[in-house]
This record gives sequence, C-alpha cells and structure tokens, in this order.
Amino acid sequence: MLRKIRHTNIVHMIGDCRKGDNLYLIIEIMANGSLLNMLRNDAGSTIETQDLIKIALQVVCSAMKYLEKNFIAHRDLAARNVLVSKYKNVFKVSDFGMALDLNQNNLYKQASSKVPVRWTAPEVLRNKNHELRSDVWSYGILLVEIFSFGETPYQEWNVHEVVNRVLDGCKHRQPRNCPNNVYAIMSQCWFMEPKRRPSFVELFSLFESLISGHYQLYLTVDGC
Repeated sequence: MLRKIRHTNIVHMIGDCRKGDNLYLIIEIMANGSLLNMLRNDAGSTIETQDLIKIALQVVCSAMKYLEKNFIAHRDLAARNVLVSKYKNVFKVSDFGMALDLNQNNLYKQASSKVPVRWTAPEVLRNKNHELRSDVWSYGILLVEIFSFGETPYQEWNVHEVVNRVLDGCKHRQPRNCPNNVYAIMSQCWFMEPKRRPSFVELFSLFESLISGHYQLYLTVDGC
C-alpha cells in the first residue's frame, strides 16, 4: 500500500528488498525520530501553542485528509507514528503496518482483537468495526498528546478502565494549557457516532482558521 501513497506529510517509501523470508522496506530518513519524543524532550520549553497548532495542521490534518480522500484507514494514528525532519519543520505520518484500503466501502470488520486501546474509537472497541472516521477519533487523542507535550492518554486509567469509560461515553479531559477552541475541536472528534465526527477536510479548515485567528484564554476542565 505504501508504494502508491505520495504526500508531503506521509513518509516516503523508496523501495524494498527481500532477504530469505524477510521483507525490508527502505524509507526516507527523518532525522529527529518521533513526534512523541520531540514533544516530551521539549516539554513546553521552546515550542509554543501556535507551533503545536501548525504541527496538528501539517502533520495530521493534511496527511489524513489525503488518506481519507483515497479511502485509506491508518488505524494506528499516534504521536509515536509521526516522524520529524532534521530541522523540525516537517512532520510525516508513518507506520502503515495496520493500514487498510477500504476501497470506498468505508467499513472493515476487524478479526484481531489487538488494537492500541488508548487511541481506539468506541465502535472498534465494541464491534471491531473500523470506519474512515474511526481515524478521526484517534486524531483527537493525538491532539491530546500534542497539546500535553507527550503525556500518555487517559494516564490516570488502566487499559480496562479506558475501554469501559470510553464505551460509557467519557471524553478525555482537557490538557493543561490547551486553548478552549482547540479542546472544542478535540471534543468533536469524540462523538460516539462516527458520522457526527468532522471529516479531515473539515478539521483542516478548522485548524487553518485557528492559525489565522486569535486564541481564547486557557482553561483546564475535566472530560469525565
């Protein structure tokens, strides 16, 4: 699948080679590793809110808008799977090991029960049904990682508590120092019904408007 994907904010596959039974992929070098490590190492010392909004727009909205248009579900969208360029100005979605071409069907019944629970949408946890907008839920959790500088989502809950509370309709709390208007976008990603969540085209537009507009006062509230 990675062979046919071409986008500025998606890691580029250069080629592949086989040695025995093993297949090795050759991909472009992203010298600064994962977005997760970059966020945790910075911890808010140099990266400002406007920078975080630009990361959210460039990285995922732009890349995921492309995948959505081509009916490709990533299924493992998280800060650990976003790579950072040498000068920390380009961010690319990577790791397509779980990705699926939904071929315009917009629904996949998952056979395996292994999923990244803290990033996974309720319809996948409940019925193993993955839709294009299941990735939108994961994007909302990625926003939590971005605006908390790499905190583990739902860090106060164990995995079983995450499953139960997500299925009960709980939303992630607002990260400390996250602008209200950004949290409002996150919350839209977490509607229980996939059709109520915004598309990546709509999310892209929302973040573009944030970059050109003004930020609201910061306020931390509980999500559940």
